[in-house]
Amino acid sequence: MTGILVVSDLHYKHGYHRNIYEGDALNWLLKILDAHKPTDLIIAGDSDDGWSLEDWSNLTDKVHVSAIAGNHENLPLLQSAKNHDDDSRVWCKDGEARDIQGLKFGFINYIMALNEKRIKEGVPRKTPEAFWRHANELKGVQVLVTHESPWDESYGTRIHRAAGCDTVRAILEANQYPIALSGHLSGPFTVTRIGKTISIRVDSSPHEKVYAILQKESNVVSVQIYHDLEPVEAFAVPLP
Repeated sequence: MTGILVVSDLHYKHGYHRNIYEGDALNWLLKILDAHKPTDLIIAGDSDDGWSLEDWSNLTDKVHVSAIAGNHENLPLLQSAKNHDDDSRVWCKDGEARDIQGLKFGFINYIMALNEKRIKEGVPRKTPEAFWRHANELKGVQVLVTHESPWDESYGTRIHRAAGCDTVRAILEANQYPIALSGHLSGPFTVTRIGKTISIRVDSSPHEKVYAILQKESNVVSVQIYHDLEPVEAFAVPLP
């Protein structure tokens, strides 16, 4: 099939989290790619630090990858990985736009912190002002990709309402991209309407194994959300 596979929070590392071994995350992703055979893969952050250069090579042998950094990364390795088909960078810079299967994607890395100099485990944080600056550079894109996810009232007290949630939601309200893709927050997935924006958050971790596939058909994007190969929700997003 053609299509764009979207994952976030793979958390590929050689250890356990919540009693689940995360070292099989890459093999799971490769299985998903073999099953769906998408043309492109979007990684919305938190690939984590279990990767080797050979791992990235094995992935880009199968699919063209566009990835951003979240808050759990081997950042130098992510930034050095290349796609095999055209030698382009896997990593998307802040404010970068890419045309992917007839859709214009825009990318913003990292999570938010009020201190612009804050770095944790080798991964920087980004201030709200920097998020706004890059978002304004990306006006006119059809799909915004961030690791930070906008606030949804259904989270209630289950999710801590941090500044990043409110900032990303305000950015979507102001810019009204047709589609926004994100991760970071735990839980299978969330589909939220914010004005004219459909915000889609997926958790592709070894605990949840959720992902989305986007396909553009004329002026409509069909979205199918899956849990470990099983379809769980489908809808269409009209393009202006």
